[in-house]
Amino acid sequence: MDASNAAYPVYLGVWTNWSRGAVMGLTLTMTRSNANLLIAFVAFYVAFVGRRLWRILCFASHALVSSSSPQNGTYHQHQVVMRNSSTATGALVSLGQVLWAWRSAKGRPLGILVVALVVAALCSSSFIVASGFSSRVSITDNEVLINSNRCGFLAAPEGSSFEDGVTIYLPHLSKMFVNAANYAQECYGNSSGLLGCTTFVQNKLPFTVDTTAPCPFAPELCRTQNANIRLDTGLLDSNDHLGLNAPPENRVLFRKVLHCAPLVTEGYKSTHNQSIDKANNRTAKPMVRYHYGASNRLRTGEHNFTYEYVNDTYWDFTGSTADYGLSSITAYTYNGSITPGAGFNPLPGLSGATRQADLTLLFLSSNNIPYSRPNNDEWFRATKPYMRLTWAGQNSSVIGYLQDEPASPLGCLEQRQFCSPRDRDSNGQPRCTPLAATYDIPALTEPVLQDLNGELNRFKWFFNVMMSPEDTIHHAISTLHATALKSRFSVTRNVQGPLPDNQWQIEVEHMFSTILASIQQSFVHAAAVPNTPGLDDFVVGPLSAESEELCRNQKVQSTAYASFSLFGLLFIIVLGLLIVLTSYLLEPITSWLHKRGKYNDHAYYEWISNSSFHLQRLAHQGVGAGQWSGATDDIPITNAQDKLAVLDFSSNPNMPVLVNSGEDCSVTMVASNGSAGSPTSPDSLKKAWETEIVRS
Repeated sequence: MDASNAAYPVYLGVWTNWSRGAVMGLTLTMTRSNANLLIAFVAFYVAFVGRRLWRILCFASHALVSSSSPQNGTYHQHQVVMRNSSTATGALVSLGQVLWAWRSAKGRPLGILVVALVVAALCSSSFIVASGFSSRVSITDNEVLINSNRCGFLAAPEGSSFEDGVTIYLPHLSKMFVNAANYAQECYGNSSGLLGCTTFVQNKLPFTVDTTAPCPFAPELCRTQNANIRLDTGLLDSNDHLGLNAPPENRVLFRKVLHCAPLVTEGYKSTHNQSIDKANNRTAKPMVRYHYGASNRLRTGEHNFTYEYVNDTYWDFTGSTADYGLSSITAYTYNGSITPGAGFNPLPGLSGATRQADLTLLFLSSNNIPYSRPNNDEWFRATKPYMRLTWAGQNSSVIGYLQDEPASPLGCLEQRQFCSPRDRDSNGQPRCTPLAATYDIPALTEPVLQDLNGELNRFKWFFNVMMSPEDTIHHAISTLHATALKSRFSVTRNVQGPLPDNQWQIEVEHMFSTILASIQQSFVHAAAVPNTPGLDDFVVGPLSAESEELCRNQKVQSTAYASFSLFGLLFIIVLGLLIVLTSYLLEPITSWLHKRGKYNDHAYYEWISNSSFHLQRLAHQGVGAGQWSGATDDIPITNAQDKLAVLDFSSNPNMPVLVNSGEDCSVTMVASNGSAGSPTSPDSLKKAWETEIVRS
């Protein structure tokens, strides 16, 4: 049941995953290849947004620190780094270099650099992580929506032929239950799950196990009064647990309970000889009969017993491979009485307890399997020494023990419950039917479920799907027989290995897990019925708009597709756009505010002048080189024919400086109207940030 191979047709596009609500549940499902492209884009986009956010932080830091009073060198280098670093990582490196360069200076005020370094480190690391995990923020999980045109539950219609039933319908149901048993073995126990447990929205349905439960029958019928087992799923949600995608008011709440106890046999069994196989001179075979109520299965002969099995302890070494025998017989209840079609009519001590439950008896036979150790389990009991077991050529041996009872009985009661998701009591608890037998549930639901918004129609569909195949322990055993037993996994060379004394409880828990796995499988199967030849005659499609809606909204898990949170994607994109737009609009807005006298003059001009191009302009202009224009533009320029200052390191290699190329230049200021004034001194230049400098 591994969905990684895209076993089901999947809806591609936008849909609502109601497990997360109407807004947060908006989901985009894509093929894995397209999803990989989207993930790569999101990672690149987040990294780009991170760079633009850093520019905003740089602008804010530069403006907050800006001061018109004389400052030391660390201040000016901080301002230069904030102005010219395009990424937080680049700023981190530059600030680290500045701090290292000033490490030996006395009286160095480095606080501003340390703060900037910490901010750069936090910003850099945050966006490195955010870029790597951006896909995890946007992607939800592997949940997808089945998109199939073959939807319906399985049922044998009136008039269907016996031949089609035994060649198409029943084999298909049997295959489904075998798949469920394999899934339960892998995914419900402590197994590693090698077969894959990634199909259903929940790997396994939750349930509680009480191994100290009381006897569910008359006390004299139970082998123990307080060491029985009761398994209870509690209320399960059709959306959260089974993947039927629906808002809270359109869901179905259900519960299943199984209560089992080993039965005493003394006083409830008899023996007789059955005449068979006269051709082989075995004219009488000893049989044991169990009397828990008259059987309705037998067409001829005596009917005053429930089950019979051979009472022959003969060990045949030449026989075929030994295996367990496991059979079941059931008595369904309707309106407090055993149904006419029940497998047997249970004793009062059993039937009295079944007025609100279905009764099933399981009979376990070890046949000719010896146990390598005595076993005191209440169902598997094997304490009778029989013979010594050894391998050929071996001197060592062990005593083999035979099962105490030819067909050890176990009694189980099954109940189910349904609740309304809409109607709740004063404590906020949903209104529910009582725990009841299978056939009582439809009638009990009518006063509980309100026929509003199709609630009853949804229940009918849910109930029919759950019952195909039938989710009962009787159906599980009648299909799987001995293969339902976990004890078989420790049988080798016809010998049963040691079993714990609570093996029967382990077996019942596994059977219950198989039933729950079958329920999970049934709903996925109903949403995408396999295209098996002849099976269409046994498929019942949706009978109402509500059942159609449930049938078309089945979720599964699939690693062949990827589902993204549309809200998460839009949040990342919209927030990123706001950050990017803000980063690009900051300078134009501050320029506009400055022109209207609403922004700090010094902070504005210092931001402009600290850019690398303007620092270059100031350096050359300081030695009178070049006719510069665009002193407040992003990039200042000179006349095309101008030769700028050159780097001179001949006089002091440790202190390179710029020197004019030698042309006789004087500096004049040009007013905003373009008229030339008198030559100016360097002090007068500081008062004319928006003028242009020309060669006289």
